[in-house]
Amino acid sequence: MAADENGNDLKAVSIPLTGFAAVDFAGTAGFLAPEVGGAWPLILPTGYEKLGLFKVDGGPQDSSETEDAIEFFQDGYKMAGASTMTVQVNLAQFDANVRRLTTGKTPDANGMIVVTQATPDNTFPFVTVTAFKNGAKLVRSGMSRVSAVERDQETRGEVNGRATTFEWVYDETIGGYYREWLIAGSSEG
Repeated sequence: MAADENGNDLKAVSIPLTGFAAVDFAGTAGFLAPEVGGAWPLILPTGYEKLGLFKVDGGPQDSSETEDAIEFFQDGYKMAGASTMTVQVNLAQFDANVRRLTTGKTPDANGMIVVTQATPDNTFPFVTVTAFKNGAKLVRSGMSRVSAVERDQETRGEVNGRATTFEWVYDETIGGYYREWLIAGSSEG
């Protein structure tokens, strides 16, 4: 269906169905090349590791904040504050990759880690993918760091997720915070 007489097109509505996030802990794979991010099926470069299942309401959630503007004594003069762009996913799996991501440590042979800081201080290439009901896919690739991890309260019978906030890091290599591809869906169904 194309747009109706009012310009509305149900096929252009984004209804998320699934997706994933992946990180390159070593930083060796780098960003997705322009021709790779726009191809489907997406083939991640060697070095990326997927972060597993998200909670049902835990798909990528974008946010941006700007610090307060700097105002001057003279009326009408101000400078914009620095901005931060983030994406949060609520990770359902709790495995070695998620532990490494949220603590900055790799579990030893006994599964033990020693947590030394609240949020790991590491930066790595990051990819998010969301697939929509209309067949479209949204792919993002850039440099990020974990800026916050909020664990769900442990509730009997419910998934104990980790709402993990990734701060996109401006990178001169790509000329911005991230590269974004919107791969068109089918015109059917």
